[in-house]
Amino acid sequence: MRALESMIKKLAPLGIYDTRNTSNIYAELSAYAAAIDSYRDLLDEALRECFISTAETFGLEIRERVVGDVRSDCSIEQRRNMLSTRASLGETDYNLAGFDKFMDSFGVQDYTLSESPSTQSVTVTITGDYPGNTESWIKNQIELILPAHLNMNVYSGGLRWSAIDNNNDTYTAFDSKNYTWEQLNTQK
Repeated sequence: MRALESMIKKLAPLGIYDTRNTSNIYAELSAYAAAIDSYRDLLDEALRECFISTAETFGLEIRERVVGDVRSDCSIEQRRNMLSTRASLGETDYNLAGFDKFMDSFGVQDYTLSESPSTQSVTVTITGDYPGNTESWIKNQIELILPAHLNMNVYSGGLRWSAIDNNNDTYTAFDSKNYTWEQLNTQK
């Protein structure tokens, strides 16, 4: 119920105010109601944006800026899921199983992780197509979460193997292109 309807409903039992829509009282109540409704709409929006599960605009953007860039390349639901996952990370998530949660919180679904205990290194290869600034941000976030004593290699971009398979090239046709591994990893 909007403010004008509510005020008229509350004043009607008193019987001392003329609340017909041609009266001065009605005009005054309408002016108050317009301001009250506008204020209430702003309060409703502020309350909605306070929670990740209901945020749609600035509530998501503010949280995304805290951890990096605004992910306008994703849907609102994806952005909510990434932020919720990020908020649920805890000190027990700094392990191999927790790494999946970290990657989900960055919006990365397709990646491989290779460990080399003998060289104390970890290699993360991210496949998929991300804008340049998003790609840099993801790489930076991965480097921030992994333990400092590990040597870190993060590779991103490139043509997905599934996309190569979809070309239905024969081995001979594919091999005739003479791609190097670097070209395959950086091909868009």
